[in-house]
Amino acid sequence: MTRQVDSLKSKIKEIATLIKSTFEVSIQLSTILKYKLAICTDYAKLTAILLYNMFPNNRIYFISIPRHVAAGIEVNGKLYIIDQKLPVLTLDSWLRVWNRKTATIYQLKVLDSKNRRKLKLEKRGMTKLANPSINVDTEKLTDEVDKLLKIGQTTQKNSVFKIPIPIPRLAKRYDNDEIVIYSMARAIKRRLENELCSNLENIEKIEIKQNSDDLIVSAYLKK
Repeated sequence: MTRQVDSLKSKIKEIATLIKSTFEVSIQLSTILKYKLAICTDYAKLTAILLYNMFPNNRIYFISIPRHVAAGIEVNGKLYIIDQKLPVLTLDSWLRVWNRKTATIYQLKVLDSKNRRKLKLEKRGMTKLANPSINVDTEKLTDEVDKLLKIGQTTQKNSVFKIPIPIPRLAKRYDNDEIVIYSMARAIKRRLENELCSNLENIEKIEIKQNSDDLIVSAYLKK
């Protein structure tokens, strides 16, 4: 009985800590990892630290707009933004997703002082949306999905069962960039796995069409 009471007290304490954390401006990383609950600033902080540990020689950034912030990394002189989930975005596609024309960029600086790492943010200025138009190269994106699914694009006689899967706002995330297209293909593959209960081996053909801000991914399945 004593163990049950202690266990209950421990659970209540955890719940109280979790509730308290939801009202904090910034949540500790240990809390984020334990409860998988955070706000955008915490996700950005966690992402930035992971990026820094994985790519210590690359520049790490925070990109901020009113009421939102995300982390980014510079690769071959180009800024890519990771905003909690796939796909990876360019600066233009990120601004389109959030319907913004400008954003403030901060660079993460890592300082060593008496063998202790210290972090600080250095403001790098404002950036503007360069290309507001959305024109998805569906053929190129389809080819990348084909590679991930390991299928060809030949219509077989038994490919008569067609399942259209709309993915809202995914077109706004597109950019004619190798990294973005690959990460979009991975996001599409994950969506197909969820919709088809991971039965991807039954897919014989993929068809992707743009519908304004959305993408319609049609999977042709075996009988």
